[in-house]
Amino acid sequence: MKDLVFNELTEFPLAADFREAYQRVTQFLQTYKARPVIFDKRIRLENHIGELQLTDSISLQDFCKNPKGRTVGALLLGLGRHPFIDPNTPEEDLYLEKSYKLNHHGDKKEAIGLASAYLNDTVCIGFESESFWKQIEHGLEISDNGLGSNFETVLSVSNSHHFKLQVFQEWIEFHQPVYLIKTTLEINEKRISLRHDHGKDVLLKFSNRLTKSPYITEIVNSLPFNPKCRNFIKSTDANGLIEIVLPHTDQGLGLIVQTTGRNIRETEKIAEILEKQFS
Repeated sequence: MKDLVFNELTEFPLAADFREAYQRVTQFLQTYKARPVIFDKRIRLENHIGELQLTDSISLQDFCKNPKGRTVGALLLGLGRHPFIDPNTPEEDLYLEKSYKLNHHGDKKEAIGLASAYLNDTVCIGFESESFWKQIEHGLEISDNGLGSNFETVLSVSNSHHFKLQVFQEWIEFHQPVYLIKTTLEINEKRISLRHDHGKDVLLKFSNRLTKSPYITEIVNSLPFNPKCRNFIKSTDANGLIEIVLPHTDQGLGLIVQTTGRNIRETEKIAEILEKQFS
């Protein structure tokens, strides 16, 4: 499981008063509760979470002492885990070797939380303290001791709606474990549809071999000739379709197969298996 990382930049601007601080903490907890199961219960941050400043005069610790904030404040108080980056790790080495900054309204600010999320391949969570944080994608500028810099996109959520956005769903899809399912069809139930082109006999023989795979449900069609293609897997699709070419044939005979893949990662994994077994 992955830790969410607190985006310390969302601490500012501070809330104007206790009422606004209460709204801020409440929305943060609502966002936290909406997190997918891939995330652990703890939230990484640099210092003790009780030191989190909510207004000019109220820290989270103070907030919890107020009867009106005690319940929600205590919930947030129990979530912290520090430090941002574990010591004596490759991630710490990379953090110390480079600088990590965010362009915030034209001002480049050190972004420790976003850096930690990037290095640990996870996501930030923070307050929606201003409209800037209503966007989920943020460009992190990574500089290497003046030798050059590059930008990496890091996600930072500040409301529960962010978890429903396509960019987050794509992130989840990429980071979740790949679980392949097998078809319940028997080999003789798998349909083979091929065009009456030259080389159909070769493709039919190969199709009969492919249908033995538990991840193939149908041979959809023949491909147009690809005489210059030298790759067994020509393409994969998120809907489970895979284009296969027989590069040893002069014409580049090929077919389209339907697999049990439910997304691009599953389809690509199935393609790897098919290449090992049948190429």
